[in-house]
Amino acid sequence: MRSTLAVLTALTLLLWVLAPGQGGDAQAAVPEPAADSAVVSVRTGGDRTGVNAVAGLPGVVLQLFRGANGANPVTEAWGTCTSDDDGDCSFQVPDAQRGGDGTCTAADAGANCGDRFWVRQTSAPAGFFANPTLSTGAVGTGPNPPPTTALAYEFQTPAVYASQTSTTGQPGGSSTFMVSQAQNTGNASSGIWQQSRVDPPLPEQCGLDVAIILDLSLSVGAALPQLKSAADTFVDALTGTPSRMSLFSFSRVSPAAGTQNATAHHPISRTADAAEFKALYAGWALDNATNWDRGIAAAAEANEHYDVAVVITDGNPTLYSDPAQNNGTYTRFREVENGIFSANALKAQGTRVLAVGVGAGVSDPNAALNLQAISGTQPFTGANAETADYYQTADFAAAGEALQSLAFSKCMPSLTVVKAIVPPDGGIEDAVPAGAGWTFTADTADTDVLQGLPETLPTTADGTGAVNFPLAFGVDGSATVTVHEQQQDGYELVPQGEVNASCTLRSAEFPDGTPLEVANDGTDPASPGFSFTMGSATGVSCVVYNRAPTPPATLTVSKTWVVDGVAYPDGEQPPEIDADLWVDPPDGDPAPADGWGAGHQFFQGDTVGLAESVSFGSRDLCELVGATVTVDGAPPPVPFPAAMRDPADPDAPPAVDGFFDVALTAPTTTVEVTNTVTCRTLLTLTKIVLGGGTANPMSWTLSAAGPDGSGPSGPSTAPEVTDVEVTAGAPYVLAEAGGDPRYAQTDLRSTVTQYPGASGSAYCRTVAADDSFVSDVVDGLDGGVLPQLGQRTRCEFLNLTATLSLRKVVENADGEPDPPSAWSLTATPVGDDLPAGLGPVTVTGTAAGLGARFLVRPGVTYELTETAPPDALAGYTLADVRCGAGPVPRAAEPVTVQVDPLAGVLCTFRNVADPSSWTVAKSSDPATGSTVQPGDVITYTITATDLGGGAERPHDLTVTDDLAGVLDDATLDAGSISPSTGTASVTGASLTWSIPLLDGTATLTYRVVVDDDAYAATLTNVVTGGGVQPCPAAEPDCRTTTQVTPPEPVDPTPTPVPPPVSPPGAVPPSGGLPRTGAEIGLTALTAALLVGLGAAVRALRRRPGDKH
Repeated sequence: MRSTLAVLTALTLLLWVLAPGQGGDAQAAVPEPAADSAVVSVRTGGDRTGVNAVAGLPGVVLQLFRGANGANPVTEAWGTCTSDDDGDCSFQVPDAQRGGDGTCTAADAGANCGDRFWVRQTSAPAGFFANPTLSTGAVGTGPNPPPTTALAYEFQTPAVYASQTSTTGQPGGSSTFMVSQAQNTGNASSGIWQQSRVDPPLPEQCGLDVAIILDLSLSVGAALPQLKSAADTFVDALTGTPSRMSLFSFSRVSPAAGTQNATAHHPISRTADAAEFKALYAGWALDNATNWDRGIAAAAEANEHYDVAVVITDGNPTLYSDPAQNNGTYTRFREVENGIFSANALKAQGTRVLAVGVGAGVSDPNAALNLQAISGTQPFTGANAETADYYQTADFAAAGEALQSLAFSKCMPSLTVVKAIVPPDGGIEDAVPAGAGWTFTADTADTDVLQGLPETLPTTADGTGAVNFPLAFGVDGSATVTVHEQQQDGYELVPQGEVNASCTLRSAEFPDGTPLEVANDGTDPASPGFSFTMGSATGVSCVVYNRAPTPPATLTVSKTWVVDGVAYPDGEQPPEIDADLWVDPPDGDPAPADGWGAGHQFFQGDTVGLAESVSFGSRDLCELVGATVTVDGAPPPVPFPAAMRDPADPDAPPAVDGFFDVALTAPTTTVEVTNTVTCRTLLTLTKIVLGGGTANPMSWTLSAAGPDGSGPSGPSTAPEVTDVEVTAGAPYVLAEAGGDPRYAQTDLRSTVTQYPGASGSAYCRTVAADDSFVSDVVDGLDGGVLPQLGQRTRCEFLNLTATLSLRKVVENADGEPDPPSAWSLTATPVGDDLPAGLGPVTVTGTAAGLGARFLVRPGVTYELTETAPPDALAGYTLADVRCGAGPVPRAAEPVTVQVDPLAGVLCTFRNVADPSSWTVAKSSDPATGSTVQPGDVITYTITATDLGGGAERPHDLTVTDDLAGVLDDATLDAGSISPSTGTASVTGASLTWSIPLLDGTATLTYRVVVDDDAYAATLTNVVTGGGVQPCPAAEPDCRTTTQVTPPEPVDPTPTPVPPPVSPPGAVPPSGGLPRTGAEIGLTALTAALLVGLGAAVRALRRRPGDKH
């Protein structure tokens, strides 16, 4: 007998689906899943650490939700994760194993097999807040821009299966979600879960270091003058205080085209200083789209520290990174996320970020979602300037007023005194802010109104020459304040008119300031003074001029970078390339300066030492090949002392042999330092294959084609594609060719791609010299990569295969099915654009639990068919083909199937034997129609015959012979009942023959004896059988026999009967037996034919191989 079918087991199925593949060394950044669990890992991020790198953030709590739209939280412990020190938040989803038949609906499948979950944030670590909703959508210009969409910040995982890992872009996963470069898709994300730092508070002082960050995107349009006016208003509000300003611009990148970032602190303590600062941006024009990321990052990467950064923007971000990425017309999660990471880096330095949204681009209420994401949660309400994080106003003028409110909130009431030094032979117009060491004392006699005085404050070396006295009025009203300075040797007071100081009062009534009446106080030249009266809701700024005995000297040190032959003023060079200027004054220790381009105050005759410390950040392939300096433009340039900054001690002085000394012999001295940098940009292409099999990663040709068609091309790990020097910032189209066609390249491209020659997606990351990852996925998903200057970029082409298993089940109700190996099963790929070499696969049928296993190309449709060899037994019908592909088995003919990457599908062909037909006939000896005598013996034969037509032989048959018409005139010889197969029994007048299996022909014989007194009797019996075929047309009574007996004889003397006369030529029967009629021959012939037919069917069925 044939063996029973093997039973599928979950263990062998697991080994089938998840056999490892060959490929590159994907570094594991997430946990390995257990045999019955899946891993879903999300990377969380905080602060930007490089142009394309973000530090992981520990303590982020995420939760899984399930059901339609994630309506139901997963409350079990595994449904919540907390990010680790690397920022990885990993869910270990249990019970994700497929069932024994490869489906998730089998009884032994895990409860979570094939489920998809929604990931949402439930808690942020201390010092951060979550952004559950962000604004996305198309952007536009004009009075009626397209509306934005408030999109929930949540992501749906792929279907989870045991031993598989889904990540948001970290290395080591077998699939990804969340991370996307798809254009015009709101939830396209960087793959790093964002949250915002809590906005730091403003320092409790009047006088701030401020970074103004201006949006110069084209959407500003005709409102550019108003944008500049808004910035002017904020500058004016801080003028006359110990404040310093820095300036940044952004559009496509930062700075915007035609502008220059001014990162150094510019004092605005005097009106003249403020005017100089406003002149820096007065001529700026508009350019391109909106890149919040680089505009904010430029301030974060500057060497200076800022108390507050004011981002004035008219729209949502549409670009990120440098070189800029995205199409510039659509805001996705990616653009906002990158802006958040850069804002976090700035906040981490203690800088409060104020987002000022102006114009039509942010009048949409949804825009507030993004403004608060880069600043904080508190909107400006008109009365909370000190605590407001973001401002959303209808026009730029209103923005200026809001910023003015902020400035006033820190400086009312207060007094600022500015010391300015006049050259020996110059006038007030030639004055410069004083350096450190000038002392002022403020006092009042109205102590019942004004508290906090007297107080004495010295000027510092911050470049403003100013001191600020915070004041506290106990009651509303006014008080008279007197101020005295401590005169320094050799200096003399320079009166303004007839008074010792000029003062300006600012208030809500006079936001731009109004002159304040001042009176001189005291006559001691060593302590000249002045006085004035001020109210409780005012701020006063006074300027005192002194003539110096020695002419002052202003030293300005500017910086130019020459990177790969391209010259950049400082502030325009590629991100992360920077240097700190160190100044060694004549009477102090070396210290870092406020920045390049700022004026440093000394005296003529002083000698000042200069040096610099240089850093390239993550651009470790950049090299400083030279630093030169010129003084007042005098050639030739000479070497300048420069050293690379020590990452372990970034605040240490540069490790140089000595500082460059500059003798100050004129009122102004200009020093120009030029750094020459060369950067290599390297690109590596690698192949990783997953899913099992023996594919060689080196059998693919990988290529990255630059704008001129050149670029690396070759097999994975070959020198031709390893650390190949490429052009930084140029777009390279990523493609592969050749290789095993059963492995499909991952393809996450958007419908409209900017790289039409690409073959799919690649995972491009920045790597360090030791091949460790500097960043998660940053590029490549859309089929192209922009290699970063001075960095190593590694693009992984990930190809996945799938497994299809074909199994043959043969069912025959007669208990002896033919072997599955008699059939061949074929999977044929169908469709357009099939890769070369992808052809049909044919396997020999097997009933083994997992069938015959082979690899197929994921996503391709395969048509499933079967064939049998010419000499195979006919009589089977393909009942169905059932494929377990995920949650729903399919049954159809013809059957097609697609297999997901890394999945395994088991398809079972079920062939059922067609039933054969059969018949039964009855014969007797003497033949039917004969005349028998009392005492004669009649032998009956019942013949059952398999007529063929199917592989299922007749079985479990019941034949009934009705003897009622016989046994009333004859007696059954019970010992004569003889079946050739099965059993026979008599119940009453019925003889029942049970045939378990009809193999060809079977017979049943038995005898009856005609009773002695059975004269003039008719003996008739009829045999029947369930499901038998009708009798042949030529013999309609093939199942009926009839004998008759003669009449009883008349006694004593019979009438003589003449002997019969034989026809001429007749031959008497042999042996003298009586002839019973022509029907004898026909019945015998029919029986012989049936016996022969049964033998033939039996022989035919046994032809492929005898079963017995």
